Amino acid sequence: IIGLARRLFKLGFNGGVYFWLNIQNGKMYIGSSLNLSKRLANYWETSPKCTSIIRSALLKYGHESFVLIVVFLNSVNKDQILALEQNALDTFKPVYNASPLASSPLGFKHSDEPQGPAKEKNRQDTLSRGWRGNLHPSYNTGKPVYLIEVTPSGFK
Repeated sequence: IIGLARRLFKLGFNGGVYFWLNIQNGKMYIGSSLNLSKRLANYWETSPKCTSIIRSALLKYGHESFVLIVVFLNSVNKDQILALEQNALDTFKPVYNASPLASSPLGFKHSDEPQGPAKEKNRQDTLSRGWRGNLHPSYNTGKPVYLIEVTPSGFK
């Protein structure tokens, strides 16, 4: 899924909305991003500092207990993506979302002091795992991926 997201990003599909559905209990999480390949890759991190409800559920039940549905969008901005995410949140009322409101960390400023060392350590951890291409744990797993293009005229 990460490789597919990167290829679509290069084709102009710069963002979208995604749904994690737990097939064991029916609970759902809805999120969005302007860079889906980067955001989705974060869900395969195994950091013990995992604090989000969905990351904890993914670690508890395993990725094989979830279906990931991704809606890739072509040439959209932050406001459009957040509006679509909010519509999905209002419609599905997902249990794994901590807030019923779509929000974005874009524009959030970290203090200079902790960001540098934390960012460098995270980069080194990711590089040391070598999670690229066919070495990524989700590469070629056979999980179903549903690709739906949303255009002004409807779904394709």
